[in-house]
Amino acid sequence: YCEFILASSTRQLQTTAMTQIAGDGAQPHGRVENFSAGPACLPIEVLEKTHGDLFNWNGAGMSVMEMSHRGKPFDSIAKKAEADLRELMNIPEDYHVIFMQGGATLLFAAIVLNLTQEGDTVDYVVTGAWSKKAAEEAKKYCTVNVIPQTEPGSIPDPATWQLSPVDVAKFGLIYAGAQKNVGPAGTTVVIVRKDLVGSARAITPSV
Repeated sequence: YCEFILASSTRQLQTTAMTQIAGDGAQPHGRVENFSAGPACLPIEVLEKTHGDLFNWNGAGMSVMEMSHRGKPFDSIAKKAEADLRELMNIPEDYHVIFMQGGATLLFAAIVLNLTQEGDTVDYVVTGAWSKKAAEEAKKYCTVNVIPQTEPGSIPDPATWQLSPVDVAKFGLIYAGAQKNVGPAGTTVVIVRKDLVGSARAITPSV
């Protein structure tokens, strides 16, 4: 139900999270605060909306989990989710928005197979466990040049963070695991500039 989640503004999600943290600790439905590195907590209003539609989504007579992924009802959900994400992140029209399965880890190989050719050298910035895994996976298909990094320091006080919207146009490709408070576990969001698509290696799987 990405559309329900993406339809909520960033401000609303932040307000919900802060309200829960600032409360007396008691959560609706006996829930706990889950801030794990994997699938994390979603807004209560999203879960309640999903629960209400499990038996009959939008008059379709079935839930999203039961309908054909090629049918018109699900197609409308996918299009709404993409439209919401494009609006939220101000994604230009010359970018594809793709929802994939397999988590962000699936993209470690997919990106290299689709955006490089045999013999290419690719720069990687390794700052932690996940970027290290991405670089190791890339070594199977190309030469990896790890840009020298200093040891990470301490995390600054959040009050000093200067956050700003992501300028998608500055990047050729952006990918993220949606389960970090944005969507259901296992869903991956890929935003890729259209001119980069179409030069995949011959060994790249078709699916």
